[in-house]
Amino acid sequence: MRTTAASHITERKVGMMKRIFSIIVSVTMCVAGLMALTGCGEVSPTDTVKTFLDAVKAKDEKAALTVYAEKEVDFFNGLFEENSGKDETEEDSIWGESFQKIMAEKLSDFDYEIVGEKIKGDKAKVTVKVTTYPMGSTLTQIYTDMVEKAWSLMDDEASDEEINAALKKVFQDKWEGMTEKTYSHKTNITLTKTDDGWKVDKINKYGKVANVLTGGLMNTVKAINEEWDF
Repeated sequence: MRTTAASHITERKVGMMKRIFSIIVSVTMCVAGLMALTGCGEVSPTDTVKTFLDAVKAKDEKAALTVYAEKEVDFFNGLFEENSGKDETEEDSIWGESFQKIMAEKLSDFDYEIVGEKIKGDKAKVTVKVTTYPMGSTLTQIYTDMVEKAWSLMDDEASDEEINAALKKVFQDKWEGMTEKTYSHKTNITLTKTDDGWKVDKINKYGKVANVLTGGLMNTVKAINEEWDF
């Protein structure tokens, strides 16, 4: 089905699909530093998760990493770096700090509630209910609208600069248009007890925890990637 969908697309449109995907990836990569978090002292699994999530909400990059199992919280870091392409121009891959800022504001503005804790030896599981913006479904609509806009402008023989400006507007209008937190799901954050206390286990960037914290965003980006196999 992927081959059929792509077979009638001109070389320029294939290039535009890659550009659109690169745009989506690069602006979502702004979250790479949001999760450099920590806590202090020996606390319960629930308190450790609270420290972790509160630091995410505060975008506290200076908090100590003692609440996380890795040396850096990298489950967003280098998002789709395997697809970034070495021949991309700065304009193609980076939209600038303004877009990173509006992305970060939504991503960190989630609410959470601890609804359970289970401890078994040196392992623990804390169940969290997250309520946030529907970022996954919004990104799906952004992607569809960007493709339609790009196709229309290319048929009108618009320049790359005109297309890029139009795509930026589509993205920003839709993203900033999210005003209600209608996404609400539960997820389990696992922890391991070490000599330094409880630590949040490594979070897979395509796993449920990352997806729930981002309002379904990670699953959407993964689906777009798999659809076109960029």
